[in-house]
Amino acid sequence: MNVIEQEFDPAIEIDSITEHPENPRRGDDKTVGESIARNGFFGAVLVQRSTGRVIAGNTRYRVMREEGHDTIPGFWVDCDDETATRILLVDNRTSDLAFYDDEQLFALLNQLVESEGLDGTGYDRAAYELLLQSVEANEIVGGIRQGMTPDDRIDAYNELDIRSIILPYEAI
Repeated sequence: MNVIEQEFDPAIEIDSITEHPENPRRGDDKTVGESIARNGFFGAVLVQRSTGRVIAGNTRYRVMREEGHDTIPGFWVDCDDETATRILLVDNRTSDLAFYDDEQLFALLNQLVESEGLDGTGYDRAAYELLLQSVEANEIVGGIRQGMTPDDRIDAYNELDIRSIILPYEAI
């Protein structure tokens, strides 16, 4: 296994690093900010040592900077520009390629709804109820059975290269 040279720094000076200017992903600052406020900062950013550019964690970096923090936990990564670009892309793409085990997702969401609520999860009550409606329908859409059995959908997802569903909604 090829392990990239990296060094953890629990307090990288925010002013010494920058967002990656070619990051194609537009993170949700509001949701990340709510998560940090509710759960605290977790994880770390990856920063290419030679350029000071964030190659993973641009949204967390931006939120921490905008909230006035002086430092952020991170890893200094020693790699060339092409490898940094590949890391930047794969860090974003791997979440696109994943899908949920709906049964497990709803079990977790239900636990939180019944206790302290959904704050800090990225879900709100409206999204939760919309997801619950689609699960209860258990209908066939585009040849794929919707509902709480992801094992039944794996082949169809892979064949059709469907990774996420975008639900249209009106801006408020």
